[in-house]
Amino acid sequence: DGSFLVRKSSGQDSKQPYTLVVFYNKRVYNIPIRFIESTRQYALGREKSGEE
Repeated sequence: DGSFLVRKSSGQDSKQPYTLVVFYNKRVYNIPIRFIESTRQYALGREKSGEE
C-alpha cells in the first residue's frame, strides 16, 4: 500500500538537491533530502539544532 520516488527539488538550493516523495494511505508526503557539506553525506528532513 504505497510507493515512493526521489526527484530533484524544485528550488535551486544545493543544500537540498532532492526530495523524497512518498504516497501512503492515499496521501502524498514530500520529505527534503539535504546534503551535509562537512561530512559529504545526505540526510532526510530539515536540520535540527544540536544535530550530529
